[in-house]
Amino acid sequence: MNATPSTAHSLAERKARYGHRYWIVYRLNGELRAECASAESLKAALLASGTQGKFTAYTPSTATPLRVGWRIGINMMHNARRGYLNGAR
Repeated sequence: MNATPSTAHSLAERKARYGHRYWIVYRLNGELRAECASAESLKAALLASGTQGKFTAYTPSTATPLRVGWRIGINMMHNARRGYLNGAR
């Protein structure tokens, strides 16, 4: 979802808190995007932020914001592919 900075972060925080799923916010082509964390959305966030950039992930239920770099993002993507992220398993 394309949104303004405050709207993207507040949407992701609300969805993470009440939807019990990881949500991520990243910048793609100058626009902020808020998406539920999946292998595809994490890959897009990693490619958009690059190896030196970071994006924000909101944890399920508590909606704690995390600044995610390349290495943690790769781990999250591998976990999502295996079904260990967002309770898919």
